[in-house]
Amino acid sequence: MSEESSAVSATPAATTPKKKAKSTANKPKTAAPTHPKVSEMVIAAITTLKERGGSSLVAIKKHIRSQHKVEQTDHSS
Repeated sequence: MSEESSAVSATPAATTPKKKAKSTANKPKTAAPTHPKVSEMVIAAITTLKERGGSSLVAIKKHIRSQHKVEQTDHSS
């Protein structure tokens, strides 16, 4: 009978350490973008440019940069 009572008292919940709650107060909040979604900007650029043979990638990027405040990276010409 003593073996059963000792087995019942040692539950896994009592032996596992509690996890700390992650603090969200330390994380810096990123500012929401002031521009619309990329897909919406691309569609607007293509319809605005109205090129008969289609708009090139360079022309679309140039239009987006001129109309919206978007950061330019090294790989986007």
